Amino acid sequence: MTPEERFERIERHVEFLAENQAGLTASVGSLKQDLVELARIVQQHVVSSETRFQMVAERFEMVTGQFERVDEAMESL
Repeated sequence: MTPEERFERIERHVEFLAENQAGLTASVGSLKQDLVELARIVQQHVVSSETRFQMVAERFEMVTGQFERVDEAMESL
């Protein structure tokens, strides 16, 4: 292999690697956007779940209060 052929071969490899790097860079950008969107969705679900848990806790407190009043009424009989 002559030095010119070797240089051309190396040049083709460098071009190939540059194209691959460009593709990977584009993929990373797309994945980063996907992760940002996923983080937003997860945050929404966390807030929604927290709200639901608070509602359930309030219902349990209400039921507990009702049971206590029933117990007091039963004891007074």
